[in-house]
Amino acid sequence: GKKKLYFKMSNLEILQPLSCVAGKSEQLFRMLDNTTGRDKITKTIQYALKIAVWHTEKDPSNAKFKIFHNNVSSARRCFRMGKFGIGYVALYRYLESLLNNSQKDPYYNGLATLQKLILSTYLGYDTLNWFTGFKLLPDEPQFWSAFATQGNAPTYKARGNKLWCLASLLGLILSVWVLYRKYESYQRFVLESKHEDESIQKEARIQKVKLMKSIPKDLRGFVKNLMDFLVSSSFSGYWDTNQGVIGTMGMISAIVAGYDIWFKYEK
Repeated sequence: GKKKLYFKMSNLEILQPLSCVAGKSEQLFRMLDNTTGRDKITKTIQYALKIAVWHTEKDPSNAKFKIFHNNVSSARRCFRMGKFGIGYVALYRYLESLLNNSQKDPYYNGLATLQKLILSTYLGYDTLNWFTGFKLLPDEPQFWSAFATQGNAPTYKARGNKLWCLASLLGLILSVWVLYRKYESYQRFVLESKHEDESIQKEARIQKVKLMKSIPKDLRGFVKNLMDFLVSSSFSGYWDTNQGVIGTMGMISAIVAGYDIWFKYEK
């Protein structure tokens, strides 16, 4: 009987790490089955490849890394192809809430909507730039307009990078705004926790705990937006650095953003 029990316990001990691996694998597959999760994983690979391209600049393997990087970049553009419309939907929702007098935070949400609108416009330019690389747009100005011709590919890229930089700057401002509000709320809860009324004290302590739990996510959002701003401002020509630095900052942004998505799919 003891041997049989030992055998069963041993099986459970053996299966426990396998169960953990299976659970994490399922979590990864669930993340990959989501467009946003897939984008963050490919973004991490894309910027890791930038580091590889920079590191192997004088090595024969450099060409292989460049081709791999370009293909991963194209994959990300496929995932984001329809996202340029999100900002315009957000603008409609915001204006609708203003007309209905249901907008509780018009200044913050107005800036957030503007940020989404600019980012969506950037994604539109990025898609056009991608299409020109495959010669999918006509060369004749009379066919469309001079705006949508093959020869304007550098213009798409330059305009798109400037819009990306502006959207990233607004995202950074929004992150600081959120952190400042949390700081103000924390100060208020500290004062209320010393109130004479015990019910107010209790509620303030509960709200303070909730606030502190939300801070790490807000800090991750700040780091992500800071990295995005530094990368986009470099692409826009406002400062110069090597591809290794760009790759590192891009990877940090992708990993920080993917962190919250990863735990979203945790059972």
